Amino acid sequence: MLIHGIPVKFKLNYVVTTGLSFLISILLGVFLGYWKTGTLLAWTLLFPTGLIYVKLFFLLTVPLICMEVVCGTVRHLQMRRHAALRGRLWSFNTFNDLGAAVLGIVGGLLIGFSGVPVFRAATVDFASMTLRTFFPALLLLSVVVGFGADKAGEEGKTARRFFQSMSGVLCCAGEVLMKFLPVGVFFLVCPVVARHGVSVMLLPLKLILFTIFFGLFYAFLVCGYFLYRCGKDCPGHFFRYFKPVLLQAFSNSYSKMFEENAVRSLQRMGVGYAKGQEEFDFGRLFGSTGTVLYCTVACIAVAQYSGLGSGLELSLHAVIGIFLWVLLISQTNPDFPGAGLFCALAVIMVTGLRAEAAVLLVICEWALSGIRSVVDVAFAGTGAYLADKLGWDKEIKGDG
Repeated sequence: MLIHGIPVKFKLNYVVTTGLSFLISILLGVFLGYWKTGTLLAWTLLFPTGLIYVKLFFLLTVPLICMEVVCGTVRHLQMRRHAALRGRLWSFNTFNDLGAAVLGIVGGLLIGFSGVPVFRAATVDFASMTLRTFFPALLLLSVVVGFGADKAGEEGKTARRFFQSMSGVLCCAGEVLMKFLPVGVFFLVCPVVARHGVSVMLLPLKLILFTIFFGLFYAFLVCGYFLYRCGKDCPGHFFRYFKPVLLQAFSNSYSKMFEENAVRSLQRMGVGYAKGQEEFDFGRLFGSTGTVLYCTVACIAVAQYSGLGSGLELSLHAVIGIFLWVLLISQTNPDFPGAGLFCALAVIMVTGLRAEAAVLLVICEWALSGIRSVVDVAFAGTGAYLADKLGWDKEIKGDG
């Protein structure tokens, strides 16, 4: 359909199909729960298959996030050098990310999942100790490799192309894995409901509702405040023309035309095409507010839910570790459906959280992905709009 002349397609993607699968799994699980043999079959056949699906996410997370860190480092350095890092716009994105991380910690603590072992599967090794031990070092090494690939200049062109190609391949692999999410959710939800009852679904629903509430609240509060400071009519003006882009982001309808539609919407608000494209790209690269909020809420909730590997209570040290790693990993800002889940799994691996609790995140991803995308795009669009209206794009720091 057309919204203000911009086509918005609500196709049958994994968000819709997984939502239907989630509901069907609950109903079928309730039915099997009345049949002892059916419950046994579901728990011994379906649930282990679902755990294999979760394990595939962990195996793909390591190369995907490492490659995204390399490419993200190169993109950040090139943006600083060639696009002239804008002080006010960079500060806008940075402080929004920090605020999202703090709010995510509060939201995760309020969820309170501690002491509920329903989704645990301690006999399954989701991520070997060797892999988890070296993963933090691999991430830091990826940053160093990114610096090296950028500083190599002309000689590093081949390396940069290779890293970019590998990143694209791994992101496509992540998209392929996400297409099986409806089946994976069925294999995970149905046996759990059959064995423990429908009340256990309050846990993922609680995570979904809290994340959506905090995401919308933060976007409305911060974006609304800055737009109102720009002018009393600015919030309505911005939302009226940027609404179709937000709807596309919520439905995860990413396509080659997605960024074009965002820039066209900014153009309708009086932002020049080239300037709008540059500022929107800048916001998408340096701002990942939705991803930060998603990962922080999810990881703090998982930490409370399962303990920190040794069964310890959530400590200040653990919260600080989650805070810092979320900010680092989310800055890669991979741009494909399900990217937030991979970032959250990476944080789980490097902070020592019980990997089995990631089953919760896989179950909830179909609903959390949309709000993550909306918040990311809303802040990128708001930053581009404000940069034009308030002249932020004229405040330039020296080239890096």
